Amino acid sequence: MAHPSLLKSIGDTVQGHEGPVQLNEVCGPDKVLGLYFSAHWCPPCR
Repeated sequence: MAHPSLLKSIGDTVQGHEGPVQLNEVCGPDKVLGLYFSAHWCPPCR
């Protein structure tokens, strides 16, 4: 189950390879969740 502070910060769904996924499906004590942040408008991030 996703931690309440994570749900509050990013919501209850994330974008998976094949579309939206419920955060509780990909979070758990034996799972690792990687989040990728990017700013396409920022030259160093391109």
